[in-house]
Amino acid sequence: MPISITKKGRLNRDITPFHTAAINPNVAYLKALLAVGQQYGPDLDGWDVIHYAAACEGTGPLKHLLSMGVSPVILNKKKQMPLHCAAKAGREENVKVLLKAMQKHEMAMLKQQQQQLEREEADPEQGNQMEDTGQGLPDEPPPPKKRARRAVSKSKSALINAKAVRGKTALHYAAARSHTNVIEALLSAQDILVDAQTSASNKKLTPLIVACAKGYLLVTRIIKQEAHTALLIGTNCKQKVQEPYRILVKLSVPQLAL
Repeated sequence: MPISITKKGRLNRDITPFHTAAINPNVAYLKALLAVGQQYGPDLDGWDVIHYAAACEGTGPLKHLLSMGVSPVILNKKKQMPLHCAAKAGREENVKVLLKAMQKHEMAMLKQQQQQLEREEADPEQGNQMEDTGQGLPDEPPPPKKRARRAVSKSKSALINAKAVRGKTALHYAAARSHTNVIEALLSAQDILVDAQTSASNKKLTPLIVACAKGYLLVTRIIKQEAHTALLIGTNCKQKVQEPYRILVKLSVPQLAL
């Protein structure tokens, strides 16, 4: 009887052998399944194979998928990229691998935008041809069409600071679980947004406030040292203060409020 490698587990979020192989640090299993050539898809929660590889304790499966051309910015149903999953699971090395892959992906997108802009500038009449509606002279040239100038963004921070559901960034996930090594890896990125806020429905919390509320002294110090400017607390507080530590007295974490 043939064995299916795409068989979905009943009552188990439609996880296939591809997903379980991707979370195994021994990349040989994943390579063996991929060699069969069958197509794989996400599970019931939208987690693709690369999401599982990002949460793996080793970098082998993740590096192999990236070498095959798998996109590092695939989203699951909670709008989480593999970077969010790696940060949430505390996988420092996977975070570093994904940061490099995402930077490479962004540079390729910027280059593509630049080439498109150059093509439009080289042929300004492209797309300006108007259909004959019977108005005016038959040989009358169409009026010049104004084209909006498009600037190519040079910022590489969009993907690093991408927000999942409730406005959480990868730094939020790492701070909420006290993954200090992951936090330091994220903070080493040039364009990381330290004071990114969650959504308004989630009280507009920054990673620093999340760490304070959890009582993580070391995480608080690491993020505070990186945040050179004063951070404001969420909108649920009546009075904005320069130091989030002041609210920790109410949270019964006096050692952080000193």
